[in-house]
Amino acid sequence: MSENNTQSQNIVLNVGGLKYETLRSTLTAYPDTLLGTMFAERNQALLKPKNGNEYFFDRNGRAFYYIMEYYRTGKLSFPTHADNNSSGLRVSRSEIESELDYFQINLTGLHTKEVHLEISKKLDEFVAFLEEQLLIKMSLMKEKVHFEVSETHVLFSEFPRKQSLKIDEYKYQLAKRFHHSISQHLRNKFKGTNVYSWLMSPSNSNNFESTVGFTVTPKYDDSLILRMSHLKIDD
Repeated sequence: MSENNTQSQNIVLNVGGLKYETLRSTLTAYPDTLLGTMFAERNQALLKPKNGNEYFFDRNGRAFYYIMEYYRTGKLSFPTHADNNSSGLRVSRSEIESELDYFQINLTGLHTKEVHLEISKKLDEFVAFLEEQLLIKMSLMKEKVHFEVSETHVLFSEFPRKQSLKIDEYKYQLAKRFHHSISQHLRNKFKGTNVYSWLMSPSNSNNFESTVGFTVTPKYDDSLILRMSHLKIDD
């Protein structure tokens, strides 16, 4: 059986008499856990299923519901009092934590991963915001675009006036921490464009707070602009 077929294979987990059906790929997406390791391709020859694809675990089948939801969603939730009353499962937090330990799901690592995922989403949103603003400036054929990111605003320096856009403080923290990576991304996004960034202290900026400065020097291709326009030009 090919690896692709193996990963799409249905698996039945019989946990304390309660059966859960899932895909092998759902489990192997978390290779550092017990089930992720157990069903890895390299360990296939060691498996001893019952009825073709069923595996028995003498564990808490009620609590395993929450373990299975983690594999399916990447998020772990604990039942509330209302959940216990409505579902009839009546599972305590300590029971779930016991199963987390048995199935080798690192709770500390899980929370850390969720935090980093949220930060990465905010970083993507901030960079998309910068891309949108730069596209507007570059469509006006600005020879150079300079902007500073502070804790409260993004300030675009444009003669004879300046444009100030209000932002949340976390965007400043992202710019401060990842400004080199943001610059590299913008260079790749807008081919041929030079992008430089640096940290600015209050003494060398016009503000009374530290900022992150960016200077963008676009490169415009006149021949490409003409080809994409509707101008009628003789060869």
